[in-house]
Amino acid sequence: MNKQTTLAKSISCTGTGLHSGREVRLSLSPAPANAGIVFKRTDVNALESLVPARYDLVSETRLGTTIRNRFGVSVSTIEHLMAALWGAGVDNAVVSLNAPEVPIMDGSSEPFMRLIAQAGVKTLSAPRKILKLLKTVEIREGASVARVMPNVEGEEGCVLAVEIEFASNVIKRQAAVYDFRNV
Repeated sequence: MNKQTTLAKSISCTGTGLHSGREVRLSLSPAPANAGIVFKRTDVNALESLVPARYDLVSETRLGTTIRNRFGVSVSTIEHLMAALWGAGVDNAVVSLNAPEVPIMDGSSEPFMRLIAQAGVKTLSAPRKILKLLKTVEIREGASVARVMPNVEGEEGCVLAVEIEFASNVIKRQAAVYDFRNV
């Protein structure tokens, strides 16, 4: 799809914060082109309430992903909702919540996918911004490695190959490949 998208209408849910145990009210609303995904904390000062979902605002990744704005306002456990928005092709949305964390729901992205499907996705007139990876980038931390590589020349789309390995007998070694080239 060459055009940006947003939600067709607003939709809300309630759930429990995984780390706080608090009941959280979350609303997903349409946003204009080029807004991106923006979290809005309704429980803090309105002038400090916006936390854009950007890689450079990630402040913590232990037991979940946390983003923090320049005022120190944060939103945590965003990964399942962000995965659902990406999976549904939503480029722009406002995520309002009355607590510092996204509700855990059932621990997956599926409840958020259902919410997005109920709200619908609307195409906007602005072109979608797409990053083109020109060279391999690799980051190592201890035994962990993250590597992204450009596609084969002339090929478009995204393929994710993911692998984890833990000493735990419960997790052990797991691997999966997700091919988004024909989605």
